[in-house]
Amino acid sequence: MGSWEPFFRAHCDINNQDREPWNRSERVQTVIRGAINQRYDFIHYLYTTHQQATQTGEPLMRTMWNEFPDDMSMQRMSSQFMYGDNLLIAPKIDTPSSDQDSRQVQQVTYNLPRSAQWYNYYSKQQNFMTGMDTTVELDDNE
Repeated sequence: MGSWEPFFRAHCDINNQDREPWNRSERVQTVIRGAINQRYDFIHYLYTTHQQATQTGEPLMRTMWNEFPDDMSMQRMSSQFMYGDNLLIAPKIDTPSSDQDSRQVQQVTYNLPRSAQWYNYYSKQQNFMTGMDTTVELDDNE
């Protein structure tokens, strides 16, 4: 989630000694590295979206109903958002079960509005499951 914030940096309690990524477990370091690399994959989109925000005043991170006001189902969405007008973010926010944790996966539920075409960033395939809640398990690199 933090990699989509305008300022991407480590924050924690002043008394926490494990703030630096290199003080974390190998698994956490891999996830952090993946988030940094993904941010660089999108650097041109992020830069353009920031520039547009300065011109239009629209926020970078937008509620779903902001981009899809005619879709009433988007008014209830609280666990996903649009970054600019083209990128839907459904972050991993639920604590994984012990089984999921042992498999290093996490469950994410999202809903793709019907009024647009959607492509999965990881598979590069078009996603046709629109207008309904979809739950998937994602590994640490997704």
